[in-house]
Amino acid sequence: MFKRETGFAGRKAWAPTDVHEGQSGEMCRNAIANKTPRTEAALKVIDVTAAIITNAQGEYLIARRKAGKELEYMWELPGGKIEPGETPEQCLRRELREEFTIETQIGDFFAGNCHPIGQKIINLIAYHVKYLSGEFKLLDHDEIRWIKRHEFQSYEFAPADIPIIKCLSITK
Repeated sequence: MFKRETGFAGRKAWAPTDVHEGQSGEMCRNAIANKTPRTEAALKVIDVTAAIITNAQGEYLIARRKAGKELEYMWELPGGKIEPGETPEQCLRRELREEFTIETQIGDFFAGNCHPIGQKIINLIAYHVKYLSGEFKLLDHDEIRWIKRHEFQSYEFAPADIPIIKCLSITK
């Protein structure tokens, strides 16, 4: 189920076999078209980033989506949509500043996942991120938690995050 593959920007990452590089929307379209009856032309790819932030105790930061938002009350790795002309690293830095008012340093690519939702595909690109400064303020989420790796299974994650969470659960 898991294999070693080249990740975004040529970096190495452990990932499930159906987790993809994340750089190319075309790659996502092709991967999903092979699994679903939809036509390739009907699918819009949305590039989204996710932050893997850990603290000194080895706990991972997860955030719960607010009521009234798509996928309300589901847990996720924080991040957001990549804007035109923006790199995934720039997106993560911006999103973490906007959603939590924190400053961060973006590290290595971890894994990517293509997930179909209706007539679109979420191309999720996850990076290791170092928290630098700022007090966490919740603007787009109603709760954050720091959890241990073995606790991931106790939370209901957004579907696109699940393969990334599975990767985190088995890697050191």
